[in-house]
Amino acid sequence: MNGSVISLDAHRPHLEGPARCGGCQHKYHAVAPIGTATNMECPSCHRMLAVFVNHVLRGSDDTLHWVCKCGCDMFHISEHGTYCASCGAWKMEAH
Repeated sequence: MNGSVISLDAHRPHLEGPARCGGCQHKYHAVAPIGTATNMECPSCHRMLAVFVNHVLRGSDDTLHWVCKCGCDMFHISEHGTYCASCGAWKMEAH
């Protein structure tokens, strides 16, 4: 790692968080533009096999995020609608 410092404001919106390479298993903290959170370049082996290890959440003061009554914020989308990945409930609340 070369220790370069960049302005994150110049690259917003972006995602950040723990990541791991699927090739060499290198673990690191990644920053990536929204929409490019899969197949990121690993800083160790330089292969395009790195991914975020947790699900990501776009943060913004003007963005509503949907949360199930059970507290889960991950959902599955089917042809019949959107349901909670934890409890299976169809109804969600905006926060």
